[in-house]
Amino acid sequence: MSTAVPTTMRAGRFLGGGRIALESRQVPAPGPGEVLVRVHACATCGSDRPAWEHGSSITPGHEGSGTVVACGPGATLPIGTRGAIYLVAYCDACRMCRRGETGACLRKERMIGFTHDGAYAEYVAVPERCVLPIDPEMDLDNANMLLDVLGTTFHAIRRSRVAPDQIFAACIMGAGPIGQGAIIALRGLGVSNIYAVDINPFRLEMATKLGALAIDGREGNVVQRIRAAVPDGPDLVLEATGNQVAQRQAIDMVAADAPVVVVGHSPNPFEVRSSVDLIAQEKLLIGSEYFGVAEYPDNLAMLRMGHVDPMPVITHRMPLDQIEEAFKLFWSGATGKVLIYP
Repeated sequence: MSTAVPTTMRAGRFLGGGRIALESRQVPAPGPGEVLVRVHACATCGSDRPAWEHGSSITPGHEGSGTVVACGPGATLPIGTRGAIYLVAYCDACRMCRRGETGACLRKERMIGFTHDGAYAEYVAVPERCVLPIDPEMDLDNANMLLDVLGTTFHAIRRSRVAPDQIFAACIMGAGPIGQGAIIALRGLGVSNIYAVDINPFRLEMATKLGALAIDGREGNVVQRIRAAVPDGPDLVLEATGNQVAQRQAIDMVAADAPVVVVGHSPNPFEVRSSVDLIAQEKLLIGSEYFGVAEYPDNLAMLRMGHVDPMPVITHRMPLDQIEEAFKLFWSGATGKVLIYP
């Protein structure tokens, strides 16, 4: 290990009940095929709520970025490589990986920040294939945004199988960070007629600033309001809430022979009537998980060419020693992404 790397570091320990402590730990030594990354920042995510509420034996943080500072045996990634930390340590051999869908790998080695220590720390050891390089001149904050905010949303749009020039109107259910990323991604692809539904005033304002037509879900019949503006229904609906009411609205409003792409996670069932909802109008219901690594170069190119700018989604930047306060602010719903810096 490089002599420039300290022996100890600070890392977040999620204790449960909304308590997060910083503790001193040994800097991990990268194992075979691994690299040690000095963390630049890690973005908050709703998927961290179980750790926040119930505690975690590992350090969460799955939207990290940083710089490679040491290599384990067999790792060849150059020291100094800057990039995003890909959540999924994929097998590269299963059906999904062979199809390029590494984000939904069936035999994943680990999930960084969920099953193994993540990036709410000063250093993290990860498989070298999980470091996705960013251009040397780019702000590393962009690397964080190329993960969930742009990676997940570009993937969902690709999963829809609808060409951007065939999208006369799109609707996004939920204007949180994923919904905000979807607005940016769609606009980057040339889609201008975008509706965003939410019930949170801050998020509705964010959606408007990003170029969507904000629809307050607390006011009137959402489906009727969308259909009044788009009589045949949107050509694409992206469901990013996991809420059963929003899921039902998405299916009801989407155009015939058009997809609802479900991104919002939920353990709860929702009703789909095969005859009315799917068969009669040949609507499509598509699940969408994390992006595949093969998509990353195209997403990076969109950023490089200036077609997308995810920086407005970052509304707060806070140091690691304020991580508990950062999450309280994030859970208030009055933020986009909160970046936490060691």
